[in-house]
Formats: sequence, C-alpha cells, structure tokens
Amino acid sequence: MKVLALFTFTLLAQQPEGIPFQGIYENKFGYAYRVTVPPGHTGLRTPPPAPQHGFTIDLSSGAHISVDGSYNAQFFPTARHAAEAHVEADKQIAPPVYQSTKLAGLPAIETNIRYRATKSAPERERRSIIALRPASPEIVYEIVLDTPYPAPPQTLHVFHALQHSFRLTPLLE
Repeated sequence: MKVLALFTFTLLAQQPEGIPFQGIYENKFGYAYRVTVPPGHTGLRTPPPAPQHGFTIDLSSGAHISVDGSYNAQFFPTARHAAEAHVEADKQIAPPVYQSTKLAGLPAIETNIRYRATKSAPERERRSIIALRPASPEIVYEIVLDTPYPAPPQTLHVFHALQHSFRLTPLLE
C-alpha cells in the first residue's frame, strides 16, 4: 500500500492538471467509500485514466494528507499488521506510537511516527489511520498526514475531520 500511496503522489506530481474538488469525494466502484473534505480545503484526485483510489490535500507549511482505498493485496491479517509494514526503521527518530481507533465503524489503528527523510532533513511527523474492510474483496483504507514536526493543530483538525466524515458505501459487483 505504501507503494500505491507513492504511486498516487507521483501521478499527482507529474500531472499538474490533477482534478481539484471540494466537498464530498465518493469512490463508488472498487473501494466503496465516501469522505468529506473540510470547508476551506481542496482535494486533488488523479485524472482518468489513472486509477481512482483516493485523493490528496496540500496544507500549509509543507503538510499534506492522502486518503486511499486499495485491495488488501499483501493479505494483512489486521490493521496493525498493515501499519507496522509502513514503518521505515532507518528514518524514524523515536519508536512508532500505535493507538486503537475507529474508521467508519471499523476497528482501526492510528500510528504516529517522527522521522527524518535524511540525516540533515528537518524532523517530520507521519500520522496514519488504517482499517481493513473484511468483505470480499478485502479493502485497506488509509488516511495519512505528513507534516513538519510538531503537527500544527489545524493540520490535526483536518486529519481528524476526514476520519470522522469517512463512510463506507455498498460494494458494487
């Protein structure tokens, strides 16, 4: 899934015509979820024919949030396993902090990691919420905030607003 998130960011970076939107993002086919971008913020989704897994929001001061739905191609048995797979031990400054939470009523794990991209880079914080939808096909949902450390309160507000607005929709065949 980490590769998929990087793929999504790469697509957005390569395509300045990323499609901006405000309000509700709904993924009807494939990943079956809906989430609301908080007022005053703009989401960017990839234009067709790129895969439609989710979107990103660029925030002030170098922070950004991504929202993603993907098939559980790595067969993670739990959200905790998926969260642990995203930890890059060589970049972290302190051990990850894991906390149980919910995402659209699903058991989820919130992870907080302090890291540096390189030894001389400024300290950053990566927060993520990951949940697994157990229906077939199994889906991994993830909301990721990447921000300079410490995370400004307004970025945390947007992150948690996305979590609270996240809803599952029926899986279409």
